[in-house]
This record gives sequence, C-alpha cells and structure tokens, in this order.
Amino acid sequence: MLFDVADYQGTTPFMSIRLLGSTDASLPILHTAIDDLESFIWIALWNVLDAEPRTAREEKWLARLQQDEFDQVKNQKTTIVVEFVNEKMKNISESGYSKGLVKLKRLFYNWFQIALRATEKLNDFLGRDTPALKIENQILEDMCRDYYIDYLRAAVSLLEDKVQPLS
Repeated sequence: MLFDVADYQGTTPFMSIRLLGSTDASLPILHTAIDDLESFIWIALWNVLDAEPRTAREEKWLARLQQDEFDQVKNQKTTIVVEFVNEKMKNISESGYSKGLVKLKRLFYNWFQIALRATEKLNDFLGRDTPALKIENQILEDMCRDYYIDYLRAAVSLLEDKVQPLS
C-alpha cells in the first residue's frame, strides 16, 4: 500500500521505524506487511510496559514513545531496539525491568532481531531501480510471509520453553 507520510493518520507509537524515518521522502512510501509486523512488536511492548508496576526506565520509554514528532519517536524506538539486541539486554536480570518485561525479554530480543533483518532486506529490495508502483509483488509477498513465519516461530519457541508437560 502506498501512502504519503505527511498525510498518514497512523498511531505514531506503533508505526515501524522505517515508516517514521520516511517523513522527508518526496515520493509516497510503500507500507508493507513487514512494517505491520514491526508495529505488532511495538503494540505488544506497549502492553507490557503499560502494566503496573513499571520501572523508571519503562516510564521513560512510554513517555518518549508518546511524543508527537516522528523523528523523536523514531529515535526513541531506535534506542529501545539497540538495548534489546545488544547482548546485555538478552541476559537482563530483574533489576531495572518489570517482571513482565523480564519474562518476555527473549521474545522481544528475537522479534527485534527479525525486524532488523526484515527491514534491511526490504530496504535493499526497494532500493533497486524498480519504481515503487512496479514492484514485483510475488517477491515482496514471499519476503513478508517468510518474516511472518519467523515471528511466529520465535513466539512458539518461547511458549514451548515455558509450558510444563503434564505429569
């Protein structure tokens, strides 16, 4: 779906970083399922952060995600992603993070890793000399489907580790 970011009416805290970073583009931006998958991560993270009690760090994240300026939200999201994908976040302890976030840290770590790979591949694909309106739909659909499967596998893996067999 093509849209002009200046006229877009989406919910800023949940928009993908790629779309938030496209505000200076002179051409309409292609909104893909990859953007929607990243948006799902932000919705899920928002719900975890919105639960009480929150830590001071989580309060700060929520406040910064609610800002009006696309660039400010994009920068905060980039900071959050960097924290999640760096090895320190993968092994976080409970200090500084709510219990809900600690329980789901591996899932968010994996999802953000997938989102970064998907966005890089999408940007490479869109950066070719193919005009946006003539994009090879099947290639893009296959790419989106493959990353959708990766997101689901990450969630199922977490569930399989957490589910205790009946004795």
